[in-house]
Amino acid sequence: MIAVKARGLPCIYAPLKEGDRGWGGGLGLSKNLSGIELDAAYEYLNKAQLRNSWSRCLRLGGA
Repeated sequence: MIAVKARGLPCIYAPLKEGDRGWGGGLGLSKNLSGIELDAAYEYLNKAQLRNSWSRCLRLGGA
């Protein structure tokens, strides 16, 4: 945004239909998931979280 404006180009933040807090930098699940797909998505996120936790722990000299 700053680089675009620095070049003199018009630029605005587009409002999100989800609202201001509808954007994040992490993983999210679609509201359209259900049944086995939703279960699999949660299982994936839980395993990813566990991997990230162990990775941080090992980098910090824990475990």
